[in-house]
Amino acid sequence: KAQYAKGKMFGKIISFFQSRLIFNNLINVGKIITAPFRPKKKKIEGLLNIVYFKGCVNQICPRTDRYLNKIFKNSINIIEPNFECCGLPFLSEGNLKRFEECAETNIKLLPKDYDYLATDCASCESTLLDYKNYTQSPIDDLKTVNWGDIIAKQNIKFKFNKHVKVTFHKPCHLKSDKFFESIIQNCENVEYVKMDNYDDCCGFAGSFSLKNSKLSVQISKQKAQNINKTNADYVITTCPACIAGLKQGLFFTGGRAKVVSLLEFLAKADEQ
Repeated sequence: KAQYAKGKMFGKIISFFQSRLIFNNLINVGKIITAPFRPKKKKIEGLLNIVYFKGCVNQICPRTDRYLNKIFKNSINIIEPNFECCGLPFLSEGNLKRFEECAETNIKLLPKDYDYLATDCASCESTLLDYKNYTQSPIDDLKTVNWGDIIAKQNIKFKFNKHVKVTFHKPCHLKSDKFFESIIQNCENVEYVKMDNYDDCCGFAGSFSLKNSKLSVQISKQKAQNINKTNADYVITTCPACIAGLKQGLFFTGGRAKVVSLLEFLAKADEQ
């Protein structure tokens, strides 16, 4: 892909829009606009230090900060270096130089002392773990987790006043989903129904949905049919891109389930 992109005009156009000048400034504008809507954080000695890799979506969307604030209630320290994009969009288009640039920048920004490096985007998690294949990466695989892993380790309890039925979509890039059933067991009045082929692709897959729109819709519709069979109120996942793919499928099949991230669902709990 990298060799192909270098010799094509389309590759050069993509590289321009993925440059720091264009891509980073778009993200920075979003961060500035949403900053007033994010809860302020203060460091408390003696608590777990979690480095949060937000990913591009959450950099411009303040809701996830509020979800984390409600779920953890200042029981952990959340550290947020000024990370760049994980680099996956660049790697996917063969823009290897830009990907390595992001990887090296993010590695330099990673604190020397932390307990976990957490993300709620499975694609970001997978890419961070993939840095070692392209750079001299010090990222510890065991410390790089999904927020769900931390919630499960903390054994946080959630109470929903009304009975809700949920199902779960495992993103292709998610390292492990062992945390999910542990969390659901700690959710009072929540019934989990495992869908058929719960770990099949949602059909979105980033630029794939644009380049192969018909096939993307076909895959999404099949996924939605499996969701619809569960009659779930919510379909939960841990990847912003998968949320888009699941919504696409449910739109075309008339599904009633609401698509939410794990953090959004847990923040809906009436009591913790």
